Amino acid sequence: MASNSRLKPGPPTLGQFMMRGIVPNAIKKGLFGGPHILFPDLVNICAFLFQSNAIIGRVRRSQIDLLAKLFTEPGRESDLIPWLRQRSNKQLNEYKDVFGEEPTDFQTYITGLEYQTAGITLQFGNAQLRGSLKEHTKQVEKQSKYKVPLDFADQKLQMTAVEGIGFGIEYPDLTEKMYRGANENIDRENGNNARQAGLDIPWCFPFQQNPDVITLEEQENIALSMVAAYASEYHPQLVTPLDLDGYLE
Repeated sequence: MASNSRLKPGPPTLGQFMMRGIVPNAIKKGLFGGPHILFPDLVNICAFLFQSNAIIGRVRRSQIDLLAKLFTEPGRESDLIPWLRQRSNKQLNEYKDVFGEEPTDFQTYITGLEYQTAGITLQFGNAQLRGSLKEHTKQVEKQSKYKVPLDFADQKLQMTAVEGIGFGIEYPDLTEKMYRGANENIDRENGNNARQAGLDIPWCFPFQQNPDVITLEEQENIALSMVAAYASEYHPQLVTPLDLDGYLE
């Protein structure tokens, strides 16, 4: 994970702004320890955030220098952009090395990577089960109960938003393919595979909560409306250069 020094300090980041209506519902407070988010909930939110920002990166990739001003310190844009591209390449190669294929949707992509980082290889794509099914299920169940401290979860979400933008910039065609395949050509196979691997993932949390199809073009409008609202409040000088005027109510 990159140093947080690359991210803009002070006001809320774009990722924090986008998650303001979702994260509070996932925060839990136990009798012992501070506020936290359960690992599967954090992964699911990360997948949604990554997807939204990949769409933003894809549709505004020709304006990356301006877009970078929303989430990095002034004058650091030239440092951030190469790192975004490098990070996107590294993550995608890691996924293909483990699962033997390109990701088909964002939830599978982020879920596979995050569980792999936790030392658990899920049965996505061509990945082989390590050890017995019983032991694998036990590992997944244990990880599903892991309580991620809120401070770490917040940093993770901020970085995920930036990584998503980088993915959309570096892989615009794959971003379109992954979104359309999962949302316009709805296929429950990946969700069934996840459940067979021992995951307890709600179909659409925090993805769309209705059965209506949201096309890529519609999702672009939704995502850019969030960027426009954020920019108008914290970076009003960037609204017009980023062609966001039409997305403000």
